[in-house]
Amino acid sequence: MRYLRRQISNRKAQVAVLTAVSLVPILGAVAFVTDGGVLLDQRRRVQATTDAAALAAACELYRYYPLYRGLDTNGAARNAALEIAHRAGYSSGENCSVEVYIPPRSGLAAGEPGYAEVIIHARQSRAFSAIWSPDRLTVAARSVARARWNALAAGLIVLAPDGRATLSAVGNAQAEVRNAPVYVNSNDPAAGLAVGNGTVTAPDFYFAGSPGYSTTGAAAFRGNIHVNQTPVPDPLAYLPPPDPNALTVRSTRPLRL
Repeated sequence: MRYLRRQISNRKAQVAVLTAVSLVPILGAVAFVTDGGVLLDQRRRVQATTDAAALAAACELYRYYPLYRGLDTNGAARNAALEIAHRAGYSSGENCSVEVYIPPRSGLAAGEPGYAEVIIHARQSRAFSAIWSPDRLTVAARSVARARWNALAAGLIVLAPDGRATLSAVGNAQAEVRNAPVYVNSNDPAAGLAVGNGTVTAPDFYFAGSPGYSTTGAAAFRGNIHVNQTPVPDPLAYLPPPDPNALTVRSTRPLRL
């Protein structure tokens, strides 16, 4: 009996030791799963933020591209990127750094105008893994976006955002735009108006309204018609409007067509 009791007691001691030893890898696995999941979630958030911030910067570069040629001369692109990062909860401070480089300082587009680079480093507090180290874990993400402005291949652009008959052909008027489309930005259902025998001919017509055009009699818009289109920007918006008083008067005689 004494031998049997001693053997049972020894087994209990062995179980206690094995349990204590096995707790180390178990805690390590729990720490890995818990902290790893938190880090993956933080990584997705940081990456999504850098993507959005870089795109915001690229939008500003595009807006001023004809004026600054892809450089952030007025700082609008940098401010837009920092604002997006701030709204997402990332601002440069003790536990985070947000870097915006226009043009980028690294990668294939280093030094190239028209590119915006955003880098975010966020320091994440540990959960279970704090038993091994109290230091924060760093999550980093980098995004680069490009903006490039190309002149619109258009034969005619009617920029007025609203109004009826912003493009009109009345009576026997005949107009033809060759090898280039016509854009009408007005959202009026009859922004394009052809009356009587008036016709406008072009390869394509892009109307922002629905249907965006109206015809009567034999009048017509001859070409492929596209409605509900996105209005196009003014390709000369970056130029200051001319001063009529500074223009040379060539003739005061009325022009008759």
